[in-house]
Amino acid sequence: MLRADGDGGESFEGEVAGGDAVRLTTSPKAETSPKFSPDGKWIAFLSSREGDKTQVWLLPRSGGEGSRLTDIKTGVDAFAWSPDSKRIAYTDNKLNLWVLEVSTGKSTKIDTRTYRGRGNTRPRWSPDSKWLTWSRDLKTHMSAVFVHSFETGVK
Repeated sequence: MLRADGDGGESFEGEVAGGDAVRLTTSPKAETSPKFSPDGKWIAFLSSREGDKTQVWLLPRSGGEGSRLTDIKTGVDAFAWSPDSKRIAYTDNKLNLWVLEVSTGKSTKIDTRTYRGRGNTRPRWSPDSKWLTWSRDLKTHMSAVFVHSFETGVK
């Protein structure tokens, strides 16, 4: 089990059946949304520990210090691991959808929402990590579903 402390800057891990929780992070700023990578080697989480905007951070499951993966001026809103643990899709607070290659730290912008508010639904990965899908409003204010192929790069 993995959870973030609701009062601020700690993330904890513990057994579902009981036992003591182990502190994984400490920061005077909020650290939220901890998620294990599907392969179990990493824990990604959101933190504003180095400024006032939330970024994606990565922590080895075996322990150690976290490292910042993103440096988005407007901050990161949400993220999702790919099933193969090689990529993280995330949305920023400026209506953009990005995909980060975990091994290189390189982010690529995939799409930009047309309107603030209803817009971009959280991205979802295909089980084989070859496709990403999301929805967003069109200029007509109607919603549409989009897909992106990582084999061809076509949206």
